Amino acid sequence: MKTTLIVLAIVAVLAGLVALAAVGESGPVPAVHRSVVVDASDSVWCRSARSGHHGRGRAGAGQRSCVDVHRCEEVTALGVGGLGSGALPYTVELLATGENQDGGASRELGEASYTPQGGLLHGRDQAARARKAFAAKVAGFCASIQDTRTSPILEAIRAAVSDLGQYPCGAPGVDCEVAVRSDGEENGDQALMARLAGTAKGPVKDPIDLSHIQRVLFCGLHARVVAQRRHGHALSLDQVEKVWREAFTDPRKVTFLANCPR
Repeated sequence: MKTTLIVLAIVAVLAGLVALAAVGESGPVPAVHRSVVVDASDSVWCRSARSGHHGRGRAGAGQRSCVDVHRCEEVTALGVGGLGSGALPYTVELLATGENQDGGASRELGEASYTPQGGLLHGRDQAARARKAFAAKVAGFCASIQDTRTSPILEAIRAAVSDLGQYPCGAPGVDCEVAVRSDGEENGDQALMARLAGTAKGPVKDPIDLSHIQRVLFCGLHARVVAQRRHGHALSLDQVEKVWREAFTDPRKVTFLANCPR
């Protein structure tokens, strides 16, 4: 009986490899690819280490007491979120926003890949261990984020979409998506800043092409820090969502969550 089960398991694996090869010959292998953009600005989800309240605290001249307390918990959840049941190959790339004085170029934090752990030769424990190791790798990337004083979010999203171009996005079974953890308050692109502030109208110039991207998710707008704003007031959430939808060629693919998953 035991020998029979082993033989059946080997046959199942070989059959799966043959099927995978057949799919590869006829087209791209079904997979999920996600780029996670992290707004590294200290205006996002800060909490005063002294007062315990959301906002920018001051512990003394030159000393910062503002800590993004849930950053890596939420970034890890976004990174693992595209994995789903783990039935398909999955890759995730993490990017963090840069600084305006450096041209706004995003910072690549790392990329992780997950291989499905199915089949009779792999038990649930092994799949659970693989998922846990994958999550730990994503969390490790997040831990390397350097806080910034500016938020060139648009530039980082462009980089994320460009990086996804290395995959056959849009092919049958190939799902490509971008997740953005940010308060949505761009301060790198002057034209977009004016639109967000309500001081300029008209279409957003050079919107990001989503023809091969299935979806873009923004999360965390509800947790914005509203103190010490450049414009002297908190931006309307409705205005933030409206303008960001128009920053893409297909606004229907852009969704917003008030809070990021953990």
